[in-house]
Amino acid sequence: MRDFGLRLFIVALAAIASAPALAQSGSSEGKLVSKADKSGTNPINFTNDLRVYYEFQDLANGGEGHVGTLEGRTPVLDGKLQIRVRVPFKALDFDVGGTNISESGLGDINARLLTVPYLDPKKGLALAVGLEMFFPTAGDDVLGEGKFSLGPQIFGVKFAPFGIKGSLIAPAVQQVFSVAGEDDRTDVNKTQIDVFILKQSDDKRKYVLLDPQYIIDWENETEFGIFEVEAGYVLESGVSFYGRPGIGYGGDKSIDYNIEVGIKYIF
Repeated sequence: MRDFGLRLFIVALAAIASAPALAQSGSSEGKLVSKADKSGTNPINFTNDLRVYYEFQDLANGGEGHVGTLEGRTPVLDGKLQIRVRVPFKALDFDVGGTNISESGLGDINARLLTVPYLDPKKGLALAVGLEMFFPTAGDDVLGEGKFSLGPQIFGVKFAPFGIKGSLIAPAVQQVFSVAGEDDRTDVNKTQIDVFILKQSDDKRKYVLLDPQYIIDWENETEFGIFEVEAGYVLESGVSFYGRPGIGYGGDKSIDYNIEVGIKYIF
């Protein structure tokens, strides 16, 4: 699977490198984006936005986790490329072999470049390619991976599937693998698959999305899933609020359930 990750990395890098040429060609006309949509849910609607969210995790090992994240997104190159940065702050409390572990602090910061090399407005189809980078910035071993990792990803978007207005479906796959970091830390090599299903109200002020996810950790020989549901409400100012509960499944699941709440500002 590491070879697959390298191939996906090459594809992502090539697509991102072509973004300036695409911007110059003017092929962005007819892009399936809308300034009126300030929900932040359209994955190819490259807006400027700031997000703050908090997640409670009921860990499968009996402990609990708290994650607060600051996130920013902005388009560059005439909207052909999007940059996203996430800065997580974590607090974990759990027991291992009768020993309590309780740590808090900065987690691993990650950044992503995303572009849309294929778009057909008439068919309502798009293909996006991205490259995510994970930096070993965590203040403690339990708060991060201790590795610099790359996560090339590719996902398709189908707007109005089955003729359902205000909806989209976006299946995605990402391969994350470590390329540098602390020698005494376990290498990262995992495949993440998810399907993003969205339905908005006609005025784009309310939305519900489903996000089933499945993770295969090739290095640790584990696999598990998370099923999350998000509901949000958008104000005219571009500020939106949302709640996102989820449940873990599979024999190797890392969480029993989680609840995320957040606020977004799209501008």
